[in-house]
Amino acid sequence: MIWVRQLFWAVNGVVLVVLGTFVGVYVVSPPWQWPETGVWLWPVVSSWQVGAMLLTACLAGREAATVALIAYLTLGLSGWPVFTWAGGWQYLREPGLGYLLGLAVGAWVCGDVAFRLPLTLENLLLAALLGMLGVHLVGLVGLAVHYPRWSEWLSWAGHYSLTPLAGQLLALCGVVVVAYGARRLGVAVR
Repeated sequence: MIWVRQLFWAVNGVVLVVLGTFVGVYVVSPPWQWPETGVWLWPVVSSWQVGAMLLTACLAGREAATVALIAYLTLGLSGWPVFTWAGGWQYLREPGLGYLLGLAVGAWVCGDVAFRLPLTLENLLLAALLGMLGVHLVGLVGLAVHYPRWSEWLSWAGHYSLTPLAGQLLALCGVVVVAYGARRLGVAVR
């Protein structure tokens, strides 16, 4: 019956990543300011795509999370508008393709570490950081294929890796707390 739970998490992972692609990360004003100014949200240049992948991996493990990301990539490359700029085979020529492929690598790494180590906030944080590192390393290699000149590569690396990094780290922190609580309550594949 483990395969039924993994299939459940893989399907949920696809849905989370698709939704996460189109939902931005925001910083909320401090609660002690709410009575005077109300609740304010400031957008951070990032989406919940990487956060959704990390959450799936932390809750579902490497197999289900990787299947979810492969399904996501298959949907997007076959023309479903699930990527940031729609979908289709033209994404094979996009400089950000490495980052999309890196999502599957990050899911594998994060899911493996999240279930290999004892359940602690620190270990989930490590798993999520390593998963995010996997996304960025594969993405940077993909950029090197598209832009072999150092100056172009550096410019695009800043755009794809540095610009969304703060938002991805914020999302990562939220994911770790939610995943830890959910796993303590028994909401996970294993």
